[in-house]
This record gives sequence, C-alpha cells and structure tokens, in this order.
Amino acid sequence: CVYTAALVVYTLMPYPQAPSEAWCASHHASSNIVPLSSVRTALESVSGKSLWGVLHDKYLQQIVLNVALFVPFGVIVHRFLRRGALTTVLAGMLTSSFIEISQYTGMFGLYPCAFRVGDVDDVLTNTTGTLLGVLLAPVFLWWMPSSRQLAVKRLSPRPLTVWRRWTGMLVDALLLSGLTWTFMAVARFARRFAGLSWGPTS
Repeated sequence: CVYTAALVVYTLMPYPQAPSEAWCASHHASSNIVPLSSVRTALESVSGKSLWGVLHDKYLQQIVLNVALFVPFGVIVHRFLRRGALTTVLAGMLTSSFIEISQYTGMFGLYPCAFRVGDVDDVLTNTTGTLLGVLLAPVFLWWMPSSRQLAVKRLSPRPLTVWRRWTGMLVDALLLSGLTWTFMAVARFARRFAGLSWGPTS
C-alpha cells in the first residue's frame, strides 16, 4: 500500500488546479516517443565529466531513479505475490506504460493538456528496474518464509507476552484515534453539505 501510494505521487502528482488554455500554452509538457533518446542524451551529458560530475548529472540521475523506482515492484510481485519472473516483468512494463500514457494524455483527457512528460524511455527503464527487482528478491529476501511455510504454523497459538499486550493496546489506541478523526471529518462534511454550520468553536 505504501509503495503504491508513493508510485502514484511520484509519477502523477501534483495535479494542476483547473488549467486554462493560457496555462496549457505556457506549461504544456513535452513528450518523447523515440526509444533510448534520453539514454543517448545522458551519455552525451556525462561525456568528459569527472566522477563527481557524472554522479551529479541530472540526466543520468533521472535514468537511475527511474530504474530504482520499479525495483520494489519486481520484489513485491515476484516475492510477495509469488508471480513468475516473466509475469512480473510484463506487469511492470504494463504498469509503467499505463503511467506514461496517463501523463501523455493529461490523465486520459481529464485535463486539456499534458502536465507531466510522457517518455517511452521511462517504460524501458522502469521495466529494467522490475527485472532487477526479480533478480534481487531471492538474494535479499532469502530469509523470508514462503506462504506454504507460514500456512503450516498459521493456526498454532503463540505465547502472550507483555510486549504483545502493549503492542495490542497501542494498535487499539491508534485505531480509536483514526476512527474518531474519520467520523469527525465525515460529520463536518455532512453538515456543510447540508448547509449547516459546525456550531460553536468550543
């Protein structure tokens, strides 16, 4: 859930506030449909630079971060969801393609212009990151038990320790606070929607 939320935020947000034609004329994002053009740009940009300059090159950083962004995707789908390597890589490619198409089309036409750059090279680098995640998952998560191993002991009772009691009470307190805030927000929205004031400040 955390990774999915981060993926949406990093790739699609911030959303523009009611963009007009004038806003689109000055903020319309470009696009790249030529494969590996950004890679060539990065290679040209780092040519002749020192190691420090290479590490701080924005074009190279963009490629590296695009690869790194989808490494957890490969780990999660391959190791946690137990999907095969080919299925995981294909899922990463399709997810990246969906993101880039949404950027290219302005969230599928919800906005009158594209506000994020749609880049076919992002699909290639994201897919590469997914493949790296597939390859690295068994190396870094060798200690993680499989779902079959967990199923064997799933119904076996565990000892009730003082730390488990404190953890349970902490979870209860957090849930109670979250539910209280949620109900307050819903009640406030309902009263405003109905045209009623919230009441005294106290």
